[in-house]
Amino acid sequence: MVSEAVTTTINKQICAGQLPYQWNNQSITSAGRYTATLATSAGCDSIVTLNLSVSESVSYTMSRRVCIGELPITWNGQSINAAGTYTTTLRSAGGCDSLVTLVLSVGQPVNITENRTVCKTSLPIIWHSQSLTTEGTYQAKLASTTGCDSIATLVLTIEEPVAGQQLPNVTVAPYTNTRLNGRNLGADYTYQWTPATGLNMTSVYDPVFNYNQSVQYMVSMTSASGCVTIDTLQVNVQSTVINPADATTLVPTAWSPNSDGKNDLLYPNTKNMRELKYFRVYNKYGQLMFSTNQLNKGWDGRVNGKLQDAYIYTWILEMVGLDGKTYKMSGNSLMIL
Repeated sequence: MVSEAVTTTINKQICAGQLPYQWNNQSITSAGRYTATLATSAGCDSIVTLNLSVSESVSYTMSRRVCIGELPITWNGQSINAAGTYTTTLRSAGGCDSLVTLVLSVGQPVNITENRTVCKTSLPIIWHSQSLTTEGTYQAKLASTTGCDSIATLVLTIEEPVAGQQLPNVTVAPYTNTRLNGRNLGADYTYQWTPATGLNMTSVYDPVFNYNQSVQYMVSMTSASGCVTIDTLQVNVQSTVINPADATTLVPTAWSPNSDGKNDLLYPNTKNMRELKYFRVYNKYGQLMFSTNQLNKGWDGRVNGKLQDAYIYTWILEMVGLDGKTYKMSGNSLMIL
């Protein structure tokens, strides 16, 4: 009787962590095809083949974000109540251990409070789909950038607009720097004068006027909350017309130097005068009694401290008017005692 040799093939799968694998006195460290010769029970050689496959272990990391209100969360049997890095060992589809890592971040809700002042004329205002018409504190529930609920709070204040006024008229000489005083309603107001004619600035409450014509201004004042107040101001420029033929409008026809505080001095009216080159007074004999080139300085009827006789005196003057022209005039004035 003749016995046949036996040939056997074995397919084996193991995990990488099980290497080296011992098989028929062989220490196997990697996947592959291995053979061994054995003796059968009949005493014949038997060829055994091992097809060894090795499964690698699996490691992966996952990230997750939750809101603080969702804590604790359960993950692979673990109860987690704070942000951090967590691991667990699982069995893969190949039957090998797998290491799974969880990187957990926790989003916080954002609570924002806004203080806002608006003008009453701007009502109603729309805030997060709410139409607001009165002062008060309002809240809205929102989703923050982290995906978590956030509470927005609005503290709303209503400002009443200030009523406009007609400011007192201002009378000035032509081309004379004159500061105009609008109302200063506070540092949180902006100012705008219109028109800009004759003003050095238009965005302040007190610009300087310098012009030769009358102008009516509108002063627009806007608060930080948007309330608008409009005042008006009339600036009247004095006439610069001088009639050399009418001397009586420039120098009085009489004066009374009796020290009663009324009409004690003889001098020209400087209303339309820019410069006085000279003002001289003579007696009936042609003698010079008084001379000056100073505006608003007059003769008190005295020479060397002695009061002169009461009669008609002659005066002459030369002046430059506000119109820039030079005028020479003369006339007579009666001294009354």
